[in-house]
Amino acid sequence: MTGTDKTIQVDNKVDTLPLPLVSTAFYFYAKSNWEDTTINALDTFVNTWYSKMLFALKEPILKNYQGDKEIYRFTWLRTFHHPVSIRLEKQGDIIKIFSKVCNGAGGYEPKQLIFDTTINVYGKHIYPGLIAPNCIIGLQEAEAVRATNDYAVDSTNTNFFLSLL
Repeated sequence: MTGTDKTIQVDNKVDTLPLPLVSTAFYFYAKSNWEDTTINALDTFVNTWYSKMLFALKEPILKNYQGDKEIYRFTWLRTFHHPVSIRLEKQGDIIKIFSKVCNGAGGYEPKQLIFDTTINVYGKHIYPGLIAPNCIIGLQEAEAVRATNDYAVDSTNTNFFLSLL
């Protein structure tokens, strides 16, 4: 993505999960205070930041999902670059990958959705890849796998996820 990106108007009718109605909805469980040690909960500042980005990316809230899909979401919020969300959904033999990008920056305001595509990978070979070491990556599974905040120690390969899109 570069400064010359054009806004893409997409009405993605493939996504069947409901979106929150208000931008202030928390996407993760909230800690009651800084001493709270609840697993899978985020403090208010981080929860507000992540939720604001995921709302702008038009992503569903997964914390209370009770459906029959296996769902994994990678949220990549680079401070000075576009916010990215890649979600993988598996239902039976059907696997779909949803990838979305907003203009703006992950450490600031998300702005508008500029990239929204869905890939049906049924019957295709999928090879595992490497995860960029210098980004924040959140893994959220419908069956309550613990969300993570991963930070880089060096600055190698910042555009890895964009090669997936």
